[in-house]
Amino acid sequence: MADGGISGIGVGLMAAGGLVAWAGINNAGILESLRELAKGNVPPKHPNEPFQNVGIAEAGATAAVAAATTGRAGAIVSQAQKHLHQHPYKYGGGHGQWNCSAGTAQDCSGFASCVLHELGLLNTPLNTTAFLAWNGATTVQWAQRGPGDLIIWSSHMGIAVSASEMIHTGGAPHCPCQVPYTQLRSGRKGVARRVK
Repeated sequence: MADGGISGIGVGLMAAGGLVAWAGINNAGILESLRELAKGNVPPKHPNEPFQNVGIAEAGATAAVAAATTGRAGAIVSQAQKHLHQHPYKYGGGHGQWNCSAGTAQDCSGFASCVLHELGLLNTPLNTTAFLAWNGATTVQWAQRGPGDLIIWSSHMGIAVSASEMIHTGGAPHCPCQVPYTQLRSGRKGVARRVK
């Protein structure tokens, strides 16, 4: 725009991105949310409230993890572990052409994209927000998270290896690395998404 303002297209794209993120975070359907907004109603929320600021320690969380590290979940964890300490962190890394080889710079969602791509589960790299709405996974209750699940916050993500730890890539030079959830996002709950 000539006057330095934000174009109508820009505002529309920001609103659409916000709707997709809101729907993913609240485990609500995008179309259902859009219909409710068009009617002037607040879209329905999932009862999980994933961004509630609570501590990670939950009674029975370990017992609630029913997913054994076998099958698809085991394959995801195993593939993620092959990448431990192999990729320097770079914001936006891993979102261009597929290159998942050791030494390639990746960010958190680029790392998750590579792991899923190597297993034939993802054809296009996704960013963190897109993983919240990705139809290749379903949202599960935080207490039901298990190995192989994608653990997502509003601006970071990783791959669960247990009820208390995940593999992620961040600013540390030795990433991807395996860390307790409590080291991330002040111990707040994230969104757990199980790959189909």
